[in-house]
Amino acid sequence: MSTATRDMSSFKNYCLERFDARRFGPLTLLLALAAKGLTQDSVVFRQSLALDLLLLILLLVQFRLLDDLCDVPSDRLTHPHRVLCRAQSLRTFWIWLCALALCTLGLLVWFAPWLSICLYGALSLGLGLWYAARHRVPHLLTRRLIPLLKYPLFGLIAASLTRRPIHFARGFLISTLVFLAMAAYEILHDRRGL
Repeated sequence: MSTATRDMSSFKNYCLERFDARRFGPLTLLLALAAKGLTQDSVVFRQSLALDLLLLILLLVQFRLLDDLCDVPSDRLTHPHRVLCRAQSLRTFWIWLCALALCTLGLLVWFAPWLSICLYGALSLGLGLWYAARHRVPHLLTRRLIPLLKYPLFGLIAASLTRRPIHFARGFLISTLVFLAMAAYEILHDRRGL
């Protein structure tokens, strides 16, 4: 088997392992509905839902892959059966991460206002720095909750595709509910050992 075929097969196996449609389908839909709830104009709902879903899928896969790549050293001890832990090289996965980031950026440059592009850049840079420094944070709960802040930001980035004003109070409430839902899921997920 050629290297390219093996690399593609590894990435396909990673996606099958880490992106279960039963979990990521509802999550993507939740974030799309949250994004629609952030804007004041509900007429736009049908017009940009497909674009929102595409953007959210790109964001979810990109940042899940980033999280998993940064967790490989600890996952080799706790989850040695995972595809990334068994991979001979992580190079292919880093290349896929860059490709996903470029696709996301391209979509935002084409459809979103510049503020969303800045928010996406800040989120990418912020999480990259967080993953590099998180082991210095002594409290486990803090280390678990900070990465969850990305989910409300995904909603804000997707909401910007409509180019409609975001209602601040509603946006704060919906973003808080998304964060709390993700925190609850994370706690349940950890208790089940998934």
